[in-house]
Formats: sequence, structure tokens, C-alpha cells
Amino acid sequence: TTATAQTNSISYELGKNGFIHNFVFDHKLKSSTFGLRGFAGSNFGRYNHAFLIGTGVYHLVGKQKYFLELGADVAYFKHLNAGEDQKGAGLVYPDKELSTIYPSANIGYRYMGRKLLFRIGISPGIAGRVFIPGGYMSLGFKTTR
Repeated sequence: TTATAQTNSISYELGKNGFIHNFVFDHKLKSSTFGLRGFAGSNFGRYNHAFLIGTGVYHLVGKQKYFLELGADVAYFKHLNAGEDQKGAGLVYPDKELSTIYPSANIGYRYMGRKLLFRIGISPGIAGRVFIPGGYMSLGFKTTR
């Protein structure tokens, strides 16, 4: 079943902190409810630029195809604000330039179909001393069964 099979997936994810476009490699361990992921992304902003690269672990609660996903990520987060009038919103990006380690949690829904992986949830974290509530939506394709 999907719950016990080893899977690798590649996904496009929007979110975490702000409108970051992430590419995610996801590996669910065989005969386990745990998995690992690696990700990198950017908001591709011209004046208010953010970059993120990191790794994480997760635990799945559920059966067959539908799961509650609980996880933790740690990333390197860099935010550049090149324009005086181009400030980040405190709930999306910090209001200042920042280069820091960014720990965050993941709590969400995961659907693992035969070839499809869909995730949606919240991902609160701390960037510097700024709390970022975060959220994400991810769509990907499984590369192994």
C-alpha cells in the first residue's frame, strides 16, 4: 500500500514564508511512516528578494492515500530589500534584510495517489527574531512506487 511503500517525489510548492516558489525532493522511507525532504526556492522578486534552501523530516498519520503530515524543517533563509519603498510585510517576510537559519514546523494534509502527491498546510517558523506564520500548497509527481 501507499502507507508502507518507499516513494520519491518531485514537487512544486508555493509558500512556507511568503510567496516563495520551492522545488522539493521528497523521500518516504519504506515500511515506515517517516520521510525526508530537501527544498530550494526563491520569490524571484526584483526589489524584495527572498531565497530559501533546506531540509526536513516528517511523520505521516493515516492510511492508504490520506494523511496528516507532521514535520520540522531547517533552512538557510536570505532576504534582501533593495528599495526603500519596497518593504516586506511582517507576516510574509521580515521588514529588514536578513540572512539566518530558519526553523519551521509543518502541519498539514497529504494525499499520495498512485502518481500524484498533494500537500497543503501551515508552516510557522522563526526568521531571526521574527515569527512568520507561513503556509504552503504543493503538487508533485511520484518518481517511484
